[in-house]
Amino acid sequence: MVHKPLSDHVASLEAAANRVGVHDCAKTLTLSTDQSTSNSSVDCESSASPAEEYPEAARKAIHPQLGAERPFEIILGEHIGSGGMADVDSAIQMSLSREVVIKRVKSGLNTEANYDALRREAFIMGQLEHPNIPPVHEVAYIDDEPLVIMKRIYGTSWNCTGRPGNRESLLADLQILIQISRAIEYAQSKGIIHRDIKPANVMIGDFGEVYLLDWGCAVELDGSGNFHSTGFQGTPRYAAPEMVEGSEPLTHQTDVYLLGATLHHILTGHGPHMGKSFVDTVIVAVESPEREYDKEIDAELAAIANRATSRQPAGRFETATEFREAIEEYVRYFHLHDLLISAERSSQALKNALETAEDDFFSFYQHAFAGRFACQQVLEIRPENEESHRINTEILLLLTTHEIRRMHLTTARELIKQIHSLPHDEAALLKLEQFYGKQENKQQRADELSTQIQYKLLEKLQNPDLQH
Repeated sequence: MVHKPLSDHVASLEAAANRVGVHDCAKTLTLSTDQSTSNSSVDCESSASPAEEYPEAARKAIHPQLGAERPFEIILGEHIGSGGMADVDSAIQMSLSREVVIKRVKSGLNTEANYDALRREAFIMGQLEHPNIPPVHEVAYIDDEPLVIMKRIYGTSWNCTGRPGNRESLLADLQILIQISRAIEYAQSKGIIHRDIKPANVMIGDFGEVYLLDWGCAVELDGSGNFHSTGFQGTPRYAAPEMVEGSEPLTHQTDVYLLGATLHHILTGHGPHMGKSFVDTVIVAVESPEREYDKEIDAELAAIANRATSRQPAGRFETATEFREAIEEYVRYFHLHDLLISAERSSQALKNALETAEDDFFSFYQHAFAGRFACQQVLEIRPENEESHRINTEILLLLTTHEIRRMHLTTARELIKQIHSLPHDEAALLKLEQFYGKQENKQQRADELSTQIQYKLLEKLQNPDLQH
């Protein structure tokens, strides 16, 4: 439910988006009720291949004075790309003969406010010397125009398509997420939040390097660990509720939410807020309901994603470190999850056999024993694993049902005792015990009838007169 003040705020955001013609909720937006601009995400470190040599006509030397006697000489190369506010060009830093990129304010947007925004981004990135954050080499000037000189990165954008069934791909994506979390951990140690974490802002270098890009929305928190925003900056499809509400300050847990939203993308192939319109997307972001994931998605990962994207910051992981450690714990025991997948398949095979009445004696017990063995292997290493307890009990319930149907009641009774000692669904066990009771009554009546027939036969044998 969206309260009145919030609906007014959402309406103002929609109006701002309409004014600048931005409706793609997967793109980075910078919106306020006073002055709104669109800032679509741009890869400042392009994946384009370097030219054999720079065209002679494109060469242009820049000599920004940096307080030293000799100039910091840069030769401009090819144009790489553009964003909402900035252009990015390749260049050569002559003193070290190395490739760099230069980010500058677009021609026509040369305002002091945009210069300040570019300088602020460079200043924040300059404080973040970390392997997963592209380094800024220098802020230089030409004719009072600031130029940010950064590392040139070759690679590709993170192709995070949401394939939880592909275990190899899932593991690779989670390892990338761990590195992105480390970048955010470091930023948090400096009192900085990113505000626009998402797969589109991650680049994978040609040699496996992982970089979190686009720090244009990043801000420093105050001494209390808060940032009071005057407008929305970020990507609606991934945004934390407090980012779009505007009534609560942003904190480190805002970036924790964005890490959780990125995990959601890993699991599903899209951001968590999938409204049909801009307003719908914003409302979903504000409400941030707990999500039910498909069965093919491991329950432990689903729980991590739901906790990280909790509606209330207090319900989330407290820091990026806690989030990373939860993902690392999952990855550490990744092979155990493969065992659980195998056990789940065995359980499903037992269900199918009972539902279709295709009672292949050998195959049924083979699935039952294989599934239980896989669960027991998991429990030996992680006794607290809820999923293995659930599947193990489920297999026992199915096996007991099979034994009752075959009228192996002594075996069934022992299995029921075993289930009582394990975590179980009371309703499911009660239903099974009722079925057992009915079959036991049938067995008793059959035994009584058999006994009566035997007595009758014995009586006839002992009394010859009854034989005629």
